[in-house]
Amino acid sequence: MKVPNFHQNLSFGQKFEKLCVEYLEDYNEIEHAPNRFFSDWDMKVTHKNGEVITYEVKTDRMVRKTGNFFIEVQDDGRASGLMATKADYYLLIKPTEDLNTIDIVYQIPTETMREFHKKATNYRMTEYRSYGFLLPEAEVDKLVT
Repeated sequence: MKVPNFHQNLSFGQKFEKLCVEYLEDYNEIEHAPNRFFSDWDMKVTHKNGEVITYEVKTDRMVRKTGNFFIEVQDDGRASGLMATKADYYLLIKPTEDLNTIDIVYQIPTETMREFHKKATNYRMTEYRSYGFLLPEAEVDKLVT
């Protein structure tokens, strides 16, 4: 399987960011991150009760094959992903087998993800010089709020 390039991955992720909106409830407004170099959050949701929650949205196209979500923590020697986000929650998306729609969305507090990272094993993706860890899908249910 050919490894998708950055722009293909970005487009894939943005598609699922839009699809995951249907899983959110009782909101008035959704703001998407202003550009691809913005690392604070992917979505800012203002709920009907006035509460504002930010989300980092990650879709892993390989989770069906590997049983793991890859969570990036460093890119080219700089903090990224989990270690750079200011989001309140991670939304981990498991796509359907055809990669066209959502199978499952997991909502996990970002701080819970960071605690899990402390005991996780790092993994290197050489194509992108990205470092991260594998979060087994079997462990995700224990982290969900």
